[in-house]
Amino acid sequence: MFEKQKANFLFHQLLKRPDISKAYKMVGPEDSWYDTITTVHNSLAQIRQLRHENLQITSHDELALKAVYYPCEGSKKTMIWVHGYTSHAERESAFPGLFYHSLGFNVLIPYLRAHGPSEGKLISFGPLETLDMMAWVELINQKYPDGQIVIHQRKCPEATKLK
Repeated sequence: MFEKQKANFLFHQLLKRPDISKAYKMVGPEDSWYDTITTVHNSLAQIRQLRHENLQITSHDELALKAVYYPCEGSKKTMIWVHGYTSHAERESAFPGLFYHSLGFNVLIPYLRAHGPSEGKLISFGPLETLDMMAWVELINQKYPDGQIVIHQRKCPEATKLK
């Protein structure tokens, strides 16, 4: 039981906070979670070293929504990462983003409304975010009219309890 609680707490420290020092304070190098924390932390530094650009769209309700885009030379395949509620988008997506990029995908990491640098004070838990995601897809379709898009949404373990 303690390991599950510890994993949940570490998840929140790793993915939902810009500073992960609390996660490191919780575990020592002998702990099995230490490597996970280090991998997540290092992957953010690694992905930020890739060529990237900041993108912005305007939502249907006039919010400026921001994203980080990591192009992969010559690719028309794009992976769009949808981060979790209150998550730090770049930290959550860095490790899988590096993986997709290594497979030849462009990687788009949007900050959902009311998260990070994107505008907004409220979230809708889906309806408005779906419209926002459609706008991001449209932007990618304009860049690569004959491209392919994969939308990767992290499955929330808590969601399985709602069924």
